[in-house]
Amino acid sequence: MGKEHCFSLFCAYPLGGFSGKAHGQPFVHICKSHTRVIPAESYSGQASKDERLRAITLLQQKAGSLESEIARRKEIEKALLRRERELSDFLENATEGIHQVDANAKILWANKAELELLGYKPEEYIGHDIREFHADQDVIADILDRLGRGEKLHDYEARLKHKDGSLRFVSINSSVYWDGERFGYTRCFTRDITERKLAAEILERTVVHRTAQLCETVAQLEAFSYSISHDMRSPLRAMHGYAKALLDDYGTKLDPEGVDALQRIQRASHRLDLLIRDVLAYSKVAKGELDLKPIALAPLLDDVIRENPDLEKARSCIAISEPLHTVLAHEAYLTQCLTNLLENGLKFVAPGSVPKVQVSTEAVNGHICVSIADNGIGIHPDHHKRIFKIFGRVHPEKRYPGTGIGLAIVKKAVARMSGETGFKSEVGKGSRFWFTLPNGNGH
Repeated sequence: MGKEHCFSLFCAYPLGGFSGKAHGQPFVHICKSHTRVIPAESYSGQASKDERLRAITLLQQKAGSLESEIARRKEIEKALLRRERELSDFLENATEGIHQVDANAKILWANKAELELLGYKPEEYIGHDIREFHADQDVIADILDRLGRGEKLHDYEARLKHKDGSLRFVSINSSVYWDGERFGYTRCFTRDITERKLAAEILERTVVHRTAQLCETVAQLEAFSYSISHDMRSPLRAMHGYAKALLDDYGTKLDPEGVDALQRIQRASHRLDLLIRDVLAYSKVAKGELDLKPIALAPLLDDVIRENPDLEKARSCIAISEPLHTVLAHEAYLTQCLTNLLENGLKFVAPGSVPKVQVSTEAVNGHICVSIADNGIGIHPDHHKRIFKIFGRVHPEKRYPGTGIGLAIVKKAVARMSGETGFKSEVGKGSRFWFTLPNGNGH
């Protein structure tokens, strides 16, 4: 029309119609096709040239600001895309199995570790019902039910089916993403604990086997103890009795060497009999039945001294610090402990010294500490570690008779009554042995 006719054409294109980035080139083309272009609809309404220039400047400032905002948003989009790729890579390549399940138990997604754990390809696992892969349907039913109620699962153990037909023991940690009130999907982490479970089963079987062996050994030891107490002590008593009879009937007819030999037989048989009795006492303490009850120490200690001839004879050497507490103990075991410690306190004194033994008790942190102190020869530090061991003698038998089992019996008996034992000693300054037992009054 412009080639054939002479006319003036006024067009109106709202700038809002060219807001998209794709409209840039068409907008430039239209502007070039027109003789005159007004930047904005309101531009013609400006009264003066200065006002129009200010309007143009404002438009340029807005355009510059818009370009800066666009550039900033592009950087943010790049950062978001980078973080999204990093997060996706982290989840996909995590060493622990991860999967998502929807409200209908359909597997929405699973990472490589999850698929490798069970041996499936993505299409064989993703999109399937999670219940297909659980060996115990009651377990997966409980898992889905608890997640549906909004619970979180921590270290929930289950068994999953491997593609090769074997089972994998797993520990599950899972929670649900809720979209408002709607169940979105589960966030489930699956840790393989198969080796740990198999090791535990092997350990359990080993324990059962070893326990059976131990029970058999204990039974053999009990049979051996019975044999010692009945079969071995009888010949010893006979040996001791015949030696005594020979001394009584023929002692005057024997030369000094013969008398000495018979006396040695008597002493040896008597010592061996004591040793057997102490070993049997230790065995009885180690495996006997326990019936703990409150026991007042004062009357029990009086009975222990009165019923033991050696202790009754030395009663004046035993001082008791009143009052004595009540303990929770087994009466026979406690009697054995007091007897052994009192006898030791009276026995291990220097030649020519008068023994002094002090008995006292003290309440400490819900327990009663029973102390038996003496003025004896004391124990050298070199022997401290073995003093409570069976046969842990530290002095020659000729100087201080005994079997070396008494303190071992005390330690074992106290331990079985839920107590502890200990001692303090200096050479030439005596010893203080102590043991603790629960307070018989309950406080």
